[in-house]
Amino acid sequence: MRGRRIFGALVPYGRVWCPGADEATTIDSDVELRIGNLIVPKGPHTIWILPTSADWTLIVSRDPNGFHTQYHPDRDLGRIVMRKRQLPSPVERLTFAIIATTSGGSDLRMSWEKTEVSVPLRILKQPRA
Repeated sequence: MRGRRIFGALVPYGRVWCPGADEATTIDSDVELRIGNLIVPKGPHTIWILPTSADWTLIVSRDPNGFHTQYHPDRDLGRIVMRKRQLPSPVERLTFAIIATTSGGSDLRMSWEKTEVSVPLRILKQPRA
């Protein structure tokens, strides 16, 4: 954060945002995943976020890589509305984590400043040994 206001300022509301610096953040798996209700085939996919003051949407792109100024909506695999919550204390660095849940699954979480957004993440097929 380096003393800056992030959401609604550095990251404007209502515009697709590439979380991370310069290169698009990717999610890469050797198995099929379910993120929210979206089935994500194995392989690398770039992720983007559409933040608003109310709701945040995770966008999974078919693009395996990309640069932060090169978002292509025609390559969207799908969009998932994320859960959003205010954090009690600020998170200085943009942080992604996969966190186990009490339901036996996991959540993909992103936190920065005083905001955390998350979406359920499930492995659909285990790789064969």
